[in-house]
Amino acid sequence: MVKVLCYCRRWLAVIGQAGVAGSDGDEWREARFMCFRWIQAHHFEDDVRAVTAGEKLPKRSRLRALHPFIGTGGLLRVGGRLQNAPLTYDEKHLIILPGHCLIMRRLIEQAHRDTLHGGPQLMRSHLGRMFWILRGPLVIPAVYRECVRCARFRATAMEQQIGPLPAVRVTPGRPFQVTGLDYAGPLPILFSKGRKAPSTKGYVAIFICMVVRAVHVEVVSDLTTSAFLPAFSRFCARRGRPAVLYSDNGTTFKGASRELRELFSKSSHLLESASNRLQKRGTVWKFIPPRAPHFGGLWEAAERSFKYHFRRVIGDPRLTFEELSTEAARIEACLNSRPLCPRSSRPEDLEALTPAHFLVGSSLLDYPEPYNEQTLNFTSRWRLLRGMRNLFWSRWRREVLSQMQQRSKWLTARESLQPGDMVLLRDDLCSPSSWPLARVEQVHPGSDGLVRVATIKTASSTFTRPIVKLIKLPTDAQAEEFYCRLNEKEKSE
Repeated sequence: MVKVLCYCRRWLAVIGQAGVAGSDGDEWREARFMCFRWIQAHHFEDDVRAVTAGEKLPKRSRLRALHPFIGTGGLLRVGGRLQNAPLTYDEKHLIILPGHCLIMRRLIEQAHRDTLHGGPQLMRSHLGRMFWILRGPLVIPAVYRECVRCARFRATAMEQQIGPLPAVRVTPGRPFQVTGLDYAGPLPILFSKGRKAPSTKGYVAIFICMVVRAVHVEVVSDLTTSAFLPAFSRFCARRGRPAVLYSDNGTTFKGASRELRELFSKSSHLLESASNRLQKRGTVWKFIPPRAPHFGGLWEAAERSFKYHFRRVIGDPRLTFEELSTEAARIEACLNSRPLCPRSSRPEDLEALTPAHFLVGSSLLDYPEPYNEQTLNFTSRWRLLRGMRNLFWSRWRREVLSQMQQRSKWLTARESLQPGDMVLLRDDLCSPSSWPLARVEQVHPGSDGLVRVATIKTASSTFTRPIVKLIKLPTDAQAEEFYCRLNEKEKSE
């Protein structure tokens, strides 16, 4: 705008309707003063009229404490109390400007660029050498938050309140009727016990019950479908066939190295092939959104617990397939014997409730009970087993379910994403300056109506991502809303 005014003044000087144009510096300074005079005449009309006429300012004037006067350039300046300070004229008598107009926003944006994308304090210091901006402490940070380049490096990803637990987590049912699945590894496996025996990479498939958090561990030789299906058959033979199987979709294997790309390719093929076969057998395989491990926190915690015991007991030595299977079974027993909640204070509850109580009736690490030779008829035996099962589920409702009531993080509901919003796609492997720009095409609300997953479109592709991987960019509509609120507040004052 200032440059356009300079050209207009040159043209007026050529046709003889203005004074002779001076140097470029003087021309630029006078063009800026023209902008400032127009702003002051538009926003401080009554104050300029009163100061020009030598009258007192109105009582409701926002400039009374500044003791303004018309100074150099015909501009309204701060009178203040610094007349005797060793400062320049422009520093002692700052130009008074409002904070809520488009020209001031452009001036603050220019100060942000001049300070090499400095923060609000640096911008205020830079502008404070020449301008007194009304409501500057509010306006300058607002303009700073609108900078897209700075938004990349602030990298404040979106959050949303933790949703209610799904019905499969809080509805009693047969153990492993609804199951989560995750892979741990790779782990070195020896072909034999020889001194220089070759080794290969193996993995551990961890199945976890979504209700009682019981764990089943199977060792698999690789990430192929032919290795997974036998492991799944062994799991079904001992635990029963699950109605629903949850897992991530394998994109966590994706990475920059060749080895990680191979793992991603294998895992993707495994999911596609195995899912089709399991559906034919009556098991529905459902996937959580890509790059959203917190959606599968239950099996991620089980994998972390397995690694905790494995590293402390086994360490780094390489084991044969049989040895690894044995140690995996022992760790499984420990995980199924961990308390689901602190021990109850009720006198009839003699031990803490564990996942093993729902599998075998007691903890797998307890000492064996003394053998009772007294025989029970079928009716008494059935009543005993039914009573034990009802007791365990009663304790589960009373002790375990109540502990799942509180939210541990993400406590408050936030504003949801909307189609059309501009976001940055966060990638922890890249610098923020390289994060791609994307537009929200579709949102996927949860059962409570809050959005935690969205479909976005970049310049090259379309992705489905959780909002914790998205950084919402400031929009002009938000800025206009802020300035409208600021104007209304000033009018009310």
